[in-house]
Amino acid sequence: MLRALSTLVSVLLVVGLIGCGGSGESGQTPPASDGVTTADAGQDASTDPSGPAAAVTEFLDSFRAGDDAKTERMLTQKAREQAAAMDLVVAPPGTDTAKYKLGRVAYLPGDRAAVSCAWSDLAPSTEGAPKARMEMKTVEYVWMLRQEPEGWRIAGVAVPVLEGEPPLQLDFEDLKQMQSKLRWAHEQRTQRANQANSQAQRPENSENSARR
Repeated sequence: MLRALSTLVSVLLVVGLIGCGGSGESGQTPPASDGVTTADAGQDASTDPSGPAAAVTEFLDSFRAGDDAKTERMLTQKAREQAAAMDLVVAPPGTDTAKYKLGRVAYLPGDRAAVSCAWSDLAPSTEGAPKARMEMKTVEYVWMLRQEPEGWRIAGVAVPVLEGEPPLQLDFEDLKQMQSKLRWAHEQRTQRANQANSQAQRPENSENSARR
């Protein structure tokens, strides 16, 4: 596969960390949906070695370690086929600064599940800030999984990208739509940044005009 994108996962995690300014708390419940069964204290799905939480752990551990093959293997078959068809690669560069903590597990109709996850890593203190101005940020993601013959596999993720807006639902099994959503999110963030800069300059411009 061509490395048109260094990694889909990196893009998604960075989008979340930079996009919302990040300060989530772990243990957040996955979004509600008809037919959802959320694991409780008497049914700790997070410790099930063959459950969805274990699959997310394996997926994120391989991402942090930079294990290209394992990261891609933890995607659903359809997601892997999509990546191959579009010459995209799910090959993480690895990161030794990232940490994560899994939260609640919800079982959904159709052999699906959702696992919340607080992901922490170094990110720019503000969008566009120089690398020297990095700080640890934490953001809540919700990983969407599907049970396949080989076990639970990652099918998508809900990513917080715009402050005050609901998380963006990204489907790894429909990468064209995912790319379109990411472009939209980037455009929205750019517009918000431009508006903020414009508003910040108005008082200074007004004061300078008054002095003249």
